Formats: sequence, structure tokens, C-alpha cells
Amino acid sequence: MIRQVSFKKDRSSLSRSAAVAAREKWNVGKTTGEKTKRQVNGYFSILVLPTELISHTFSFLSMEDRMRARVNKKLDVIEANSKYFVRELRITPRYSVDAIRRISQNASIGHLEISITCSNELDSEIYDIIKDFDIGHLHLENECLCNDKLKETMVDSFLLDLTKACKSLHVNECNNITPDALYQVYKNILDGSSKLRVLFISDLLNYQCISFLNLIGIIYRDEQFFSNRDIEVYKDEESEFESLYIFDGCLEIVLTNDIIERIHGCFKLEFHETQESLENEKRRRGLVRVQINRE
Repeated sequence: MIRQVSFKKDRSSLSRSAAVAAREKWNVGKTTGEKTKRQVNGYFSILVLPTELISHTFSFLSMEDRMRARVNKKLDVIEANSKYFVRELRITPRYSVDAIRRISQNASIGHLEISITCSNELDSEIYDIIKDFDIGHLHLENECLCNDKLKETMVDSFLLDLTKACKSLHVNECNNITPDALYQVYKNILDGSSKLRVLFISDLLNYQCISFLNLIGIIYRDEQFFSNRDIEVYKDEESEFESLYIFDGCLEIVLTNDIIERIHGCFKLEFHETQESLENEKRRRGLVRVQINRE
């Protein structure tokens, strides 16, 4: 036991000696001023590290910490030229427009959620920036559309721009989007000209949905489907929303029953990359195939 304690003390002494030696080697030949630059109040200064190391260090910081680092001129320049990946980010009105623009230029984001409340300058400028993002999944939560700027922006061209920026898009309202724009998204997904694979709209109007179906050769009338195309329609009888599933090749169209029978409801387009994924969706529990009438 005595030998073990002695060994620990010796090892501790060696560690301290090594630290002192390393510190002396670091400071050898340096003036007092140079040493001061490397240490501030006894702490090592990150600013003396090579730019590449500082940039790599940024990749471990949260978005808030990255923005805080910009108060230093050198760190601001390094951060502005650093590319990085963010797994998940939620942008709220507390973010400045400048910060959002900087993020859009530098970051590749796995899941981005943007909350718009019509409360500050962010509301009128965010839509001009958002299409520049590199995003996996984008959830655009516009809590209010009373702002005239937002109403003017949430139009066909904006929706089509978003389909080029992300693989999965979720928006709350698209009342100003025309059926022609939805049809264009449909075609872009099928021909591969868009990176989008999933579009989910939580509040689409009945006439938008019905008109879109008409454009792709599907008629819904008197609670029946009519089409001469090779499609399959299923109804989810176990769901409280009684959703309808239309399979058009590798594309799945999901409609809640209220969007068909009432004023508005949920709408979804999803492209299945593999046949296995498609067949698994068709075999979901509760799905019952619906007859298609030929015209």
C-alpha cells in the first residue's frame, strides 16, 4: 500500500513537471508581450491557434455560440468563411436578419424549423433569404399571415424555390398557392428536376386539392374516384381522419378526408426511392383499396 501511494505521488510530480516543461518550451524565446498574447489572466488564448483549428473548433459549437463569437473581429472573419453542418436548428424572431443570412451562406442543415410571427423585421425579409439555405427538412411555421408582405411572398414562385432548397418541406398554409404550382411540384418530383421528395401542407383548401387532382387526371365526384390512369387508391378506415392514399407510380398522395368533403385539410406528396418502401406503405394496417371508375 505504501509503495502504491508513493507511485501515485511520483506520477503526479512527473505530470506537473511535464506540464511545466511544455509551458517553458512554448514560451522559449518569446518576449513578455508575446507571452501575454498567448495567455489572458492565466488562460490560454484561442486566437493564437491556426485558422484551420479555430474553424474546426467552431463545428462543435451551438449556433448561438457561433454567433456570439462574432464579437471578435478575427473570429468573425473565420466564422464567415467556415462551412459546417447543423443537425437541427429552430429560427425564431430573436435571430437577427444578419445572423440568418450568415447561417444560410455557411451552414448545411439537417432539420430547419422557422417560426414566423409577423412581429419584427424578420417577417418581411426571411422569405427572401430562406431559399438560399441548404436543407434536408424544412418546417416553415407561419403563425400569422396578416402581414401583406407575407401574403405577397407565399405564392407559386416561392413554393417552387423552396422545392429546390430542401428534400422535405412542411408548411402550415398555402392559401395563395395555385393548383398549377402544385402540379408543377408534382412533375418536378417525378422527373427528378427538384431535390424535393416530401411536401406536406397542413392546411390546404378544398378547391386547391380537387383542382390539382383534376390536373393529374383524377376526378373526385359524388364520393367516388374516376380516372383512366394506372393508379391505386386506398382508404385508411382505422384513422380518425379517414385519410385517402393515392399511389401514382412511385409517388404517394395523401389527403385527409376533410380536404375532400369539407373546406380544408392536410395534403402530402411523397416520392418513394425504392419499390420496397412503396409496397410497405401499401401494406399499412387499416388500408382498404377503393374502386376506381373509368370515364
